[in-house]
Amino acid sequence: MGKTKTLIAKSVATHLIGFSFILPGTLQRRGFLRAMDRIFSGMAPSYDRAWEKMGTSVVLAPLDRAAGEIPKPPARIADLACGTGPAAFRLADTFPEARITGADISRAMIETFRKKIPPAKRERISALVSPSGRLPFADNTFDLVLTQNAPPYPEEMIRVLRPGGFLFFLYSFAFIAPVRRIVRRRLVPLNLCDITIRRAGEGMAVTAVKGKKGRA
Repeated sequence: MGKTKTLIAKSVATHLIGFSFILPGTLQRRGFLRAMDRIFSGMAPSYDRAWEKMGTSVVLAPLDRAAGEIPKPPARIADLACGTGPAAFRLADTFPEARITGADISRAMIETFRKKIPPAKRERISALVSPSGRLPFADNTFDLVLTQNAPPYPEEMIRVLRPGGFLFFLYSFAFIAPVRRIVRRRLVPLNLCDITIRRAGEGMAVTAVKGKKGRA
């Protein structure tokens, strides 16, 4: 990616990530959810090509960095705002025994995701249409819940995560001090511990563990 495009992407990412963590109520509004559905449904046909053009170092470095720090392989994983499944398929290779569920508000994204699931992995990988802020899962269901380059819903992610499980907030850009401070302020009051924010490629990997409230 050229320097100019990278700078523009980082600037846009900084504002969007900061906005989404500062004003969580906006993310629950119907107008916002409809807009997200329209935007990402329109992107579905070219989504994979866009990821490939950006390159692995940009797109998957935060995921690889975060996944490499889990001490025990997760049995159940939820990939929220999963798009067409690039993170889910990467995790299926990283954790070959895990069952992975992708959720996305865009039906077009999910339809593409499902078509890409290899027959040999259909018992392990599934995908459904759902907004990240209102998930159709019971409390304490997953060992790992993640979202990548998408609006964050930490309270709902914590709800479906078992105690001791991991949360990932992954961004391909925006390892910038103001964004890191905003993210930390949003997460510290929640039922999380071991909050870390690390550089990963050109982006950042935010990880945390569900448990007793604690300071980062």
